[in-house]
Amino acid sequence: MSVLHLSRENHIEVDSSDIFKNDILGFQESVSRLAKLITNVETPFTLGICGRWGSGKTSFMMLLQALLCNEYSRKTFWFNAWEYENETSLLLPLLSNLSNDFPLETELWKNTKKYASVAAYIGASAILKSVTSKIIEINDVEKAFKLVEENSAIYERWVSESQKLKVAFQSIVSSIDENGIIIFVDDLDRCLPETVVKLIENIKHFLSVKKCIFILGIDDFVLKRIISSKYNNVIDGSEYLEKIINYSFHIPTNQTIDIKKFVINYIDSVTENGFSANHTEKIDYLIDTLVATDFVNPRRVKHILARYTIYLSLDNCDKYINELVVKLLLYRCFLEDVYFFKRKKNDVTFSPAQLGRSIGYNEVESETCKGFAELIFNPRYAAISTFSNKAYTCASFFDRTITREYLEGEQFNSTETRTFAIEHFQNDGFFSNKEYFGLIDFLFSFS
Repeated sequence: MSVLHLSRENHIEVDSSDIFKNDILGFQESVSRLAKLITNVETPFTLGICGRWGSGKTSFMMLLQALLCNEYSRKTFWFNAWEYENETSLLLPLLSNLSNDFPLETELWKNTKKYASVAAYIGASAILKSVTSKIIEINDVEKAFKLVEENSAIYERWVSESQKLKVAFQSIVSSIDENGIIIFVDDLDRCLPETVVKLIENIKHFLSVKKCIFILGIDDFVLKRIISSKYNNVIDGSEYLEKIINYSFHIPTNQTIDIKKFVINYIDSVTENGFSANHTEKIDYLIDTLVATDFVNPRRVKHILARYTIYLSLDNCDKYINELVVKLLLYRCFLEDVYFFKRKKNDVTFSPAQLGRSIGYNEVESETCKGFAELIFNPRYAAISTFSNKAYTCASFFDRTITREYLEGEQFNSTETRTFAIEHFQNDGFFSNKEYFGLIDFLFSFS
């Protein structure tokens, strides 16, 4: 009997003897080129690895780190920012983890952390903010001068500690290796926006030193908007980010992804006893549909696969028509309003064509939903907007009492469809649209 293991999300496994062995996202060429460029940059240097949520940034960075270590003999360090998202500043956890990986002179690390604490928790922005707000309130030059004098000692202390931090960190970087260190910061797009902005600002102001390279995994599209919002749109997010990050590299979106290998690898990783081999026909249909619709965002595909594998593991999964389950899963994940419209109509195969007339995009949208308009008029969705004769015929029998005599009648346009219907409805097969919507709702109860 096959066993399903519910597990946390796993990223690509990098084999040190064959780095790109499991590169099913097709990153090898880009990673190889980028690694060579990185080894020749003038430091200090900060590189942004950019991509939308689920595009494969972590896998890309893991391959890049492995290549830099193995082929270029560079010292690297990996920091998972998300593990410390509740910290006031990510600067201290980063330095603490770095000191664990590179246990250099104790006093040097002690002083570095002390300077970092002052720099992080005082912050020039806090002082400037207080000065600005009070000037607006008092609107008096004489009082403004007094206020600046009161804050000058604190500001000078902050500047002094910041400079000490930079000098201390430079000593650490030089001590780690004569070529310095490359620091990878991952999972920034899972942290609070304010935390992300603060960290990249701290890197720029305090840790930007010779022989040190920072590689940050970011969603630059979101980050630019966050920065603009933080500074009340007075500062352009794109321009601000360009001053902090020297170069941005966007994850290639047109790489050749081996979806079949991706799907099989995932299912095999959470099951046992040849599970995928026992469901080859069903899984192949899912793979073909994913490819045809271009639904290939790695993380979104994993979310689909997690739910689909649960469905395949159910004792009664063979009683469902696989084609209908796959399409409803994709609707629920990628075209949510289409799924809920179908559920409201209690019809798994409902299409605007059933409205009884030929109508245009805007009318489809107004009478159904935006997702349906996209589904009907965008060729990309052809694989899920139409149904095979077998699936459509059986679905038309849902919520009705069907006799064997009726199934053997002359209303079928092919023997294959009749045979499929007879096999599906004999014994205790499902007869209800609600059974399918109930299944999908169950699968999406897992988050």
